[in-house]
Amino acid sequence: MHVTNPATDADKYTPETQPITTPEGKVPDPADGIKNKADLPDGTKYTWTNPDQVAQDVKKPGSHTETITVRYPDGSEDTVTVTVNVPAPEGQNITTDQGKLPNPADAIKNKDQMPDGTTYTWKQEPDVSTPGDHTGVVEVHFPDGTTYEVTVDVHVDAVNPDNGGNMNSGNGSIDHQNGTEINNGSVIENVTGQTQNSATNSTSQQPAKTLPQTGNDSSKFSALAGLSLAAFASLFGFAGHDKKRKADK
Repeated sequence: MHVTNPATDADKYTPETQPITTPEGKVPDPADGIKNKADLPDGTKYTWTNPDQVAQDVKKPGSHTETITVRYPDGSEDTVTVTVNVPAPEGQNITTDQGKLPNPADAIKNKDQMPDGTTYTWKQEPDVSTPGDHTGVVEVHFPDGTTYEVTVDVHVDAVNPDNGGNMNSGNGSIDHQNGTEINNGSVIENVTGQTQNSATNSTSQQPAKTLPQTGNDSSKFSALAGLSLAAFASLFGFAGHDKKRKADK
């Protein structure tokens, strides 16, 4: 009697793979590379065929091809290959004020994909002493001791040296310190209603002095002079009349 061997689990099932993304230095769970685990029999186990190779590969950002061994409950096995992606730190442009060195971590776009404990330092600090676009190099330090360098662009905004604020990029700006509107460095309007220069301002704030009433005093003087002349003329006329009267006698 001829007896045929029954089909094994490896004959019955076909594992489907999917890419795995893992932070630098972290060996992922090989089961994460199997897409259809729910279709495979209970008790199926998943291991890295070459775990030492995986451990070395995940220390380097990039895409790596690894092998998973699928062991079924009946002892049969399948081997499948998967892609393990280790994200490289990605730089992004940042902006800072003149004279202020920005946080290097702000220049890394995908910090959420980096392993816990990753730190960031400037290997080459950008020039923040002058306005404009400058280049810097961020060094990413992973927990396992490896490092990765990222070149980033840093835009430096000019700062107004008078009041410590950012310069307005348009043709006109407001000087918030003295409340005047400035166009290309010239005062064109008093924004707050105050005077346009400190000299005029200090003068306008002083109380007005009372000027002598020269017009009224002149009128009074003229009237008094007229009365005096009239009185003198009257006396002169009276004296002449009295002298004539004595002569007639």
